[in-house]
Amino acid sequence: MDTVIDSQDEQVPLATLPKTGDSSPAPYYLIGAFALTAGFISLRKQKQQRK
Repeated sequence: MDTVIDSQDEQVPLATLPKTGDSSPAPYYLIGAFALTAGFISLRKQKQQRK
């Protein structure tokens, strides 16, 4: 359902606009750290198996 706001002047009512891009970057940092850790562990295991 759309809300219609009648504005006499030509300004946009900023309080009624949806917020975008307010998410936290922490989950992306955690995923990246996990991927790096998994990569280093797999490299170590490959080096140990070659010996």
